[in-house]
Amino acid sequence: MPTKTEQKQRILKRVQEWAGNSHNALAWYESERIAAFGCTPSQAVEGGHYEALMAYLDAIEIGGFA
Repeated sequence: MPTKTEQKQRILKRVQEWAGNSHNALAWYESERIAAFGCTPSQAVEGGHYEALMAYLDAIEIGGFA
């Protein structure tokens, strides 16, 4: 299992294109509340939900809804 820092970097890399740039990706990671988790991506990772967050991003990537 990757470290929390590695998890963060993987998520940021994954959403950077959607967010437009690295600054926006970091802002999303730190402050955008995801209703499905009831918290921000950062809080989800800290809470041990990295795999679930990645699965959520997989669903969004193939056209699912947030």
